[in-house]
Amino acid sequence: MKTRRRKKTKVERHTAPTAARRRGSSTADLKKQLGQRTRELHEALEQQAATSDVLGVISSSPGDLQPVFDVMLANAVRVCEAQLGILWRREGDGFRPAAMHGVPPNLIGVVPALWRPSPESMLAQMERTREVAQVVDARLTPAYLSGEAWPVAVTELLGERSFLVVPMLGEDELVGALQIFRQEVRPFSAKHVALVENFAKQAVNARCGELPPVVASLGACA
Repeated sequence: MKTRRRKKTKVERHTAPTAARRRGSSTADLKKQLGQRTRELHEALEQQAATSDVLGVISSSPGDLQPVFDVMLANAVRVCEAQLGILWRREGDGFRPAAMHGVPPNLIGVVPALWRPSPESMLAQMERTREVAQVVDARLTPAYLSGEAWPVAVTELLGERSFLVVPMLGEDELVGALQIFRQEVRPFSAKHVALVENFAKQAVNARCGELPPVVASLGACA
């Protein structure tokens, strides 16, 4: 009996730390999952609020496009954890800034009044493909390395490194682009890309009867 009791005690002493480690690991995993779910819920609510904000401005600003662009751009920059945003309107063979967010007042003059991008730039690539273009590090792009004025200025003077370009399409016609920048080398997530794409669609791809000021001003509807 004493032998069996001693053996049992040794087994208990051996398994007790293992069981404790398992419980600790399980608790840590649950906390990690809870933290992840909480972040996802916060992001979803933030994106929903941003979208509602944009739709509210669209419905309350008939005939006035500028507030729509301003609010749309500000929300895109904030929710996507960026620092700078520009909404470009296509004009002939170039792009003119229709709204800006986050550009320091003393550097507003750096933004070109009408930018005709070189074939190497990501905006030109987006123009050719009509698809989202993303750059992880602007200093590695052909446009920056070739010394193109605006890509160099936005990187060196404004300190931007990663950026996203989303086309604004109306009936298969490119009418503009949303471009947001980060001052760090960090790609935009799929959720962030989807949010900016949604803003672009709200501006020009909705039915003309629902968004008359946006569509009419951009010439996206016949």
